[in-house]
Amino acid sequence: MFSGNQSRFLLELSGHQEGVGAVLEEGARMLSEGGLSKEEEDEVRVQMKLLNSRWEALRIKAMEKQAW
Repeated sequence: MFSGNQSRFLLELSGHQEGVGAVLEEGARMLSEGGLSKEEEDEVRVQMKLLNSRWEALRIKAMEKQAW
């Protein structure tokens, strides 16, 4: 059973899923439209990878805590 804090955290976490997805979609749109320098494209890719990997790590940790 979850404590109130855990339940609130999981609800808040799921609420941010859409925002993370929107940021990743915007990054993909920026890359597909062009107009960025090579350096800017590389930075967008790096930031997208960081966001995705950190988001997934957070989700995994939350699921592991949920399983306890």
